[in-house]
Amino acid sequence: PEEILRAIRHVAAGHGTLDRTLTRRVVAEYVQRRRLRPVTAARGIDMLTARERDILLLLAQGMSNEQIAGTLVVEVATVKSHLA
Repeated sequence: PEEILRAIRHVAAGHGTLDRTLTRRVVAEYVQRRRLRPVTAARGIDMLTARERDILLLLAQGMSNEQIAGTLVVEVATVKSHLA
């Protein structure tokens, strides 16, 4: 889990992307934790804005902050603020 957290922080800071193996591990860990702890409306994805969901999906695909910014035609700082 610590390795996964380091990788997520690295990507969120605008650095390299997650490799496919690590991405699968992150998703598997998320699914496992979600099963153990039900998501309430206050914590659910429904509480995210459409733009936050867009950014989250691109991040899950392994894109860096810079790549996400280019795809969505926004500043890197905007991407970072949505991830904060």
